[in-house]
Amino acid sequence: MHGIKKMARHSACFTLAFLCMAQTLPVFADPDLKTSPSKSPSQGLAHAGEPLTLENTGKNLGLTPALSAKQEKKAFKERIERLRREKKKKFEELTNGFIRKIITEKAVTSKEEFLRAGVRSLEDCIERAVQEHVPAKVAEERVKLSKQRIIKALRDLFAEATFEWEDRDGALSGQAFKGKSYHFRFKQPVFRGGNLWATFQKEQATLRATEAEYHQIVNDLIQKVSEAYFDSIRTQNVLNDRQNLLKRIKGILKKSKKMWDEGLISEIEYLNVESLKSQFENDLQQAKEDNELAYLELQKELNLDIGDRVRLVPFYSYKKVMAKATRKVKKGVPEEKPVELESGEPLKPLDDYIQMAYEHRPDLKLEANRLRSNIMAKRAAFGKLLPQVNVMLEFGKLGEIFTDAPDKAVALHPDPKPEWQSLVELSWNLGGSTVKYARDHDQKAPSVSQFQSGSGTTTRKDSFSVGILDNLEDIYKLKEAQVDIMDQFVKLEEKEREVIKEVKEAYFNYKRAEIQFQSQIKQLLYRKRQAQLQKHKLEQNEIQVSEYIQAENELVGEKTQLHKVMAEYYIARVGLNRAVGQRGMLPVKEWQ
Repeated sequence: MHGIKKMARHSACFTLAFLCMAQTLPVFADPDLKTSPSKSPSQGLAHAGEPLTLENTGKNLGLTPALSAKQEKKAFKERIERLRREKKKKFEELTNGFIRKIITEKAVTSKEEFLRAGVRSLEDCIERAVQEHVPAKVAEERVKLSKQRIIKALRDLFAEATFEWEDRDGALSGQAFKGKSYHFRFKQPVFRGGNLWATFQKEQATLRATEAEYHQIVNDLIQKVSEAYFDSIRTQNVLNDRQNLLKRIKGILKKSKKMWDEGLISEIEYLNVESLKSQFENDLQQAKEDNELAYLELQKELNLDIGDRVRLVPFYSYKKVMAKATRKVKKGVPEEKPVELESGEPLKPLDDYIQMAYEHRPDLKLEANRLRSNIMAKRAAFGKLLPQVNVMLEFGKLGEIFTDAPDKAVALHPDPKPEWQSLVELSWNLGGSTVKYARDHDQKAPSVSQFQSGSGTTTRKDSFSVGILDNLEDIYKLKEAQVDIMDQFVKLEEKEREVIKEVKEAYFNYKRAEIQFQSQIKQLLYRKRQAQLQKHKLEQNEIQVSEYIQAENELVGEKTQLHKVMAEYYIARVGLNRAVGQRGMLPVKEWQ
């Protein structure tokens, strides 16, 4: 029994030691391991993305009791408050209210879920970046504002309706009186020179422009995230290659030192080997620096803190690529393309992509809709210089009576009498001077303030007025609208040329990336075979150690170039999608 307890204790210690060692796993998924992209290798021991510590390890092994829901909620709130205090400590100029606004429970929960979910694909990173991108949020608010302005412009096309109710009391010549009234007022624009309709069309064009602006911001963000994503994968692969190179030649370096001590190799050979070793260490340090800087750029795009790490889908495996290329070479059939990158639909002619850009490019639609908005603004400005005709109708009831009337019920509730008013008004801006004419027909109900309060009044009134140069603003606004149209047309032409240039550059970049990939595969096959040959010669003592190490270094250099070419290839696919304005035109998926 004592032996069994001892074995169990040793087993538990071994398990804890293994889990603690798991913390040293690389952040990026190993492309040569057959793991599910949606699950972390450590899933089941701790949450994916969560650091494996003795605390959460013991929790999963049942050594510590799980927190209750109330305790978890309290701990979560304390963590948010700690994050707010840390932000305040870093930036004392920020107010507490603003910090509470940017560090919310929703934001913290969203980030923790993103970090906890295990291996993250490019689509996951793009989704996270769009959710956190402040300019995208601002563009969304502009879209909402444009929709509200459309509602206002549409409402102005119809009659204005107003309801008015009054309950008043007072005194006239020492006699108290009480009165009540209600009125309905309608004002319908009959002719506004097309101003209202042009304004409505202007707001519609503005809405389409703001929507296009949002899509353009998202497209640019996708490009930035993709570049940071593939650059992080590239630098991580380069770092792994450099680390593996030092591990492979570690024994050879010791052997070279021993041979030098025993006088079996020359001083020049020994110094050459030591020089290569220093170069490898320098290359490794440079690879670490490049990897940290690339990942820092990805953290910025994903709005993550410095200490937040995620595992990325590698998209391709060097071993699989070289195995496929080697099989084709062994068949003895010379091919221009040792490895096919994509088995999908081939590229279309360049003119087809340019035409697609005219149809789908958001920034081109943005400038075109801004031009249409300016055209509609000019029409609205011109409409204000035409006659403006409105019809107004008002009707209701008015009741007033002295409170000392014999009938107290009537005094408290005066009998209302009908009254109404009709008005036709015309205004016209003639050369900056406003000419107005109005015809008013008005019937008033009896009122205690009238000389003969038992009967109402009926009036008809014609009025005419001229304001001398009182409205010059509408004239120069029309001129401003014409200038804005010309400026926007120039911007549209510049954007058109820019879009065509970007499509051509993206197209040729993609073609060049395909060619570079095939060329790099052939170069890698050569360097790999050369390294194998040099290793065989070293085993037969036909060459010096430095010659073999140099061959291995050249092979790693070609691997580094392959990682660069692969990153450029995927970025070129994303860039061509952005250039034509269609996100999923060329799918960006893992290499099979």
